[in-house]
Amino acid sequence: MLKYNPWGIAVLFPGDDPRETADAIISENYREEFCISPDFDPPYIAELMAAGFLVMSIYTGGPETGESRSSAVLLPKLHRERAVLCFGDLHVSGSVRGLLGQYELRRDSDFDTILSRCAAVHGDGWLTAPLRRCFTELHRGCGYPVRMRSFGLYREGTLAAGEFGVSVGRVYTSYSGYYEEDSAGTVQMILTSRCLESAGFALWDLGMPMEYKSRLGARNLSREEFLGVFRKFSVNDLDWQGHLADLQTAQMDGLPMDSASEFAAMAATLLYIKSRSLLPRPKPEPLEDEEDPEEALLRKLREYKACKEAAEKLYTLEAGAYGSFTKPPEEFPLPPRAIEALGGSVEELFLAFSSLLKTRKITGPAVGEVRRDAYTLAAAADKLRQTLRRKPILRFKELFARSFSREECVVTFMALLELISLGEVSVEQRAVFDDIWIRRALKVHAV
Repeated sequence: MLKYNPWGIAVLFPGDDPRETADAIISENYREEFCISPDFDPPYIAELMAAGFLVMSIYTGGPETGESRSSAVLLPKLHRERAVLCFGDLHVSGSVRGLLGQYELRRDSDFDTILSRCAAVHGDGWLTAPLRRCFTELHRGCGYPVRMRSFGLYREGTLAAGEFGVSVGRVYTSYSGYYEEDSAGTVQMILTSRCLESAGFALWDLGMPMEYKSRLGARNLSREEFLGVFRKFSVNDLDWQGHLADLQTAQMDGLPMDSASEFAAMAATLLYIKSRSLLPRPKPEPLEDEEDPEEALLRKLREYKACKEAAEKLYTLEAGAYGSFTKPPEEFPLPPRAIEALGGSVEELFLAFSSLLKTRKITGPAVGEVRRDAYTLAAAADKLRQTLRRKPILRFKELFARSFSREECVVTFMALLELISLGEVSVEQRAVFDDIWIRRALKVHAV
């Protein structure tokens, strides 16, 4: 279940599972697009990205609040509608087609420059300094489930346009971009699309739907549709360079022969899949009783991921059970809650009510006349609660300020005693013969 702040915005914490949070956003029909989180930890942000969130931020301080502008909060966003591009739907206009050969696209070469330039061109309204530091850490670090990327468009060695984003498996999500020359932004997007397709990506997530994205061939998906497609293609999270680097730097000295052979077999499989992805793909030939190496590896990774998630959930249940203690039910029922009156006694409250009945002219039915009960204890208690919400402190006599029937007086007094026993109301008499005050309790205690 989602946790909300007083303004109805969902609040996320590092201990929450981002994937389960995304499911809760759909199942609870969360109407907002943004959530809020106080944590800027790079591994936590990477988990949000891997679950399909587009991570933004905003400053909470400024001249109007008197706080430092360095304080910011995280804004994980899950669009109600998301623009995605399947590479087969890419549309290239004739006016732009002739410009493609004038530029060169470089991938992951100037991430810091492009990130800083995006903040300078568009401002840091959402691309705050703490978030930029996290993006830089995710770009430079390793072992994260996502990878920060950049695409720079160069003309005669000069950066003419660029964008940065994040890849999760075979899905690339754009975050921000800029251009220095007319039409350079469109050229950069077209060349980026071709680069992603040739690298084996299946989907380009363009974020918020806009007209120029539709002109390129993007289609708009609902939250549920986007998460279904995203999860389908984000499983194939094979960072080939990272895997091969780990295999190259691993120390095999002292390993048993069986472990060393499995290690070498995995390295050979990765090299084979990598080399095959770089070559033109021939028409597949049907094979009998032989599983594709890439599909076999992906299947094993999915099984490993499912087992790891199940083990983590079981560990959480085990850790929670260690802090749970059971006890048999109470052998004897607890006594009823005592009625407490501050500065006085319950007897004095009854005496005050009796005195009120004697001194006031109270209307009622004639002797011997039987009428149906017009007043109930529940209705009188609700009426007394409403009165105390409007006026939290009032005199005892004010409850009977207007002309009451004897029956209504008795029921009102019984309702007062009931609320006192429930802890919703307290009574106070500051001195002998002083007025009795009825006060609404600040906190209701369950009984």
